[in-house]
Amino acid sequence: MKKIGLILIFIFLTGLFSGIFFSTNLSQTANDTLSALMLTSFSDSDAGFLKAFTSSIISNFTLFIIMIPALFTKYLKPVPVIVLWYKSFAIGFCSGLIYINAASQALLISVTKILPQNLFIIPSFIIFTAAVFL
Repeated sequence: MKKIGLILIFIFLTGLFSGIFFSTNLSQTANDTLSALMLTSFSDSDAGFLKAFTSSIISNFTLFIIMIPALFTKYLKPVPVIVLWYKSFAIGFCSGLIYINAASQALLISVTKILPQNLFIIPSFIIFTAAVFL
């Protein structure tokens, strides 16, 4: 279990840093467009914490549904690893965009908008993926 856990944490960190690296290597136009879209959705007064949290839970539950068939067949065992990498890439990508275009508010936005939704989701993705390989 320790080896699997370490490998999955490595995959998570690889996806996280890949997302950050990819967001920093976008063209300026693409970077401005994507960050404006994301920051607008974060600053939308209609989208409160509960709405953001609920949409995050729904999208992550969809990812869990995609991962469930891997429990029943050995041919789908790579799917949870791919989903874990995808999720960490998305977190890194969004964090990188925030840091580049809103550096003064980057920590505040990350702690209030990105971290709460992923505080329990990321460990559960790692545990579920480890359970598939046991």
